[in-house]
This record gives sequence, C-alpha cells and structure tokens, in this order.
Amino acid sequence: MTATAVLTGSQIVDESVQSEASNLIAEAHDRQVGRVSVTLDDGTEVPLEPNLARFVVTLVQSIAADGTITAGTLPEVLTTTVAARVIGVSRPTLMKMIARNELPSTKVGSHTRLLRRDVIDFRARRQDARIKAVDELRHAGDAFD
Repeated sequence: MTATAVLTGSQIVDESVQSEASNLIAEAHDRQVGRVSVTLDDGTEVPLEPNLARFVVTLVQSIAADGTITAGTLPEVLTTTVAARVIGVSRPTLMKMIARNELPSTKVGSHTRLLRRDVIDFRARRQDARIKAVDELRHAGDAFD
C-alpha cells in the first residue's frame, strides 16, 4: 500500500478530532498503552509494531493537548545538532553523552556523526527509564497514603 498525505493546519486543529483525542486520553487515565491496532474494512485487525504504535500514541496525546504536530523523516546518518534535537538535549550535553560512551558515534574528519537507529533507540531507552522512574515514585508515594 502506497499513500501520500499532506495534512494542513485545519485538518490537525479540527475540533472534532481534538475532542476525540481528548476523550481517548481521558478514558485511558494514567494507564499505559499496551498495543495499538488498525481494523481494516473487512474486519481484519492488524497490530502496529511498537515504534509505530508509540508514534500514534504520541500523535494522539499531542492532538489532545492542542500541541503542534510536525512529522518528517531523518537521514540514516545524523549530525550532532540533529541528534541532540531528536533526543531532546543540548548539543554540548549530547557530546558529553558520546564522551561517556552512552551513545555510539563515528568521526568523519573532525565531525561527529551518529546513526539514526542508535539515536532513536537511545531516545526510547531514556523515555522508558523516565516512565519507570515516575512509576517508582508513584508507588513509593502510595506507601505513605
């Protein structure tokens, strides 16, 4: 299946879509998404792979929060500036992570380059660690109730 879609601002900001996304988030409360699937017109259910499911969940959360949504692609090899933006840290912080061998990189002349898959995997591990830390804090707080 090949498809090209161009979303305009009016499609993303549509009040009914935002309302549906908000209702879904409200129904989920603080529960984590286990899996995401698509039901085809013949009733066949196709589960989404984890990375795509995470993207869809983030998209729904952004729509519900009336956030700005930008989708794009990344090249296979990233500069440190792009990698830092993907991870959500400053470039100097990224360089410290590379120096501590937390993230693999290569040198091309005097420039540092990173593979897209390494950066995406690193970002996912950081996000998972954050979620785990928040859950541990929540459970620790429950002990005081």
